[in-house]
Amino acid sequence: MMRENWIRIGPHIAKVRFEEDWVRRELLKGFIASFPDSKYEPDLIIVIVSGFGTSFENYEVSISETKRAYIFERADYRIVVDKNYRSSVLYIHDALGLKHALMNLYSAFIVNEGAGVLFHSSCVQEQERAFLFTGNSGAGKSTAARLSAPRNILADEATIIHVKQDDIMAYPSPFRSEIPMGIEHTCLKVGGIQSLHQSLTNNKVLMESSEAIVHLMDKIFYWPATPEDHKKAIQLLKTIVEHVPIYHLYFRKDSTFWELIS
Repeated sequence: MMRENWIRIGPHIAKVRFEEDWVRRELLKGFIASFPDSKYEPDLIIVIVSGFGTSFENYEVSISETKRAYIFERADYRIVVDKNYRSSVLYIHDALGLKHALMNLYSAFIVNEGAGVLFHSSCVQEQERAFLFTGNSGAGKSTAARLSAPRNILADEATIIHVKQDDIMAYPSPFRSEIPMGIEHTCLKVGGIQSLHQSLTNNKVLMESSEAIVHLMDKIFYWPATPEDHKKAIQLLKTIVEHVPIYHLYFRKDSTFWELIS
């Protein structure tokens, strides 16, 4: 029998239906339960069906479409979603497949809405601002988050960035690894994005807008189904770069790099 949970993802509410107990445990482990008014219309409706595919093989995602839906598929999940990205069925293999399917779906939804992007990054709070750390694999995103203590961690794997007119806001991420989050639900204005480079000395270099857009394009979790979707993602990045400084941060593996950020 299908059961139901409402969860919060960034500024959005999703109604999720499923059958298996382990799916509920995974949702409540990573996501904040939400209890909207009975008349509330969810931003997303998600049905989760387990038993699909095999264990994770690689990050390659194939995309196809029918008359009414887009289909995103990886070894451990398949997403069938309507072309407004609001109603979907997720066929998943295990907990990792569930997390990545939800990341893929939510990223596509917020880009399609012109609402934001999902950055592959860690993110911490410094006073009333959020600061992101991006970089290639192994650059030190989780390390930078840990070294930022006692500052609150908003994300250590994927940061939700919400674009609302001139405000670029960061939300705590339900898409997390094993680092406990310091804040359960809030949003903070983004004060800067740092592209990490491990170094023997600390230094910070401001990127030009064109470089920043190119740099950030491959730092978002996103698989565009159409050329129009790709244009929407680029426009969102342009808006972010117009309002948020983007830096190369060369940092030592200790907390002293915060002297360049604060």
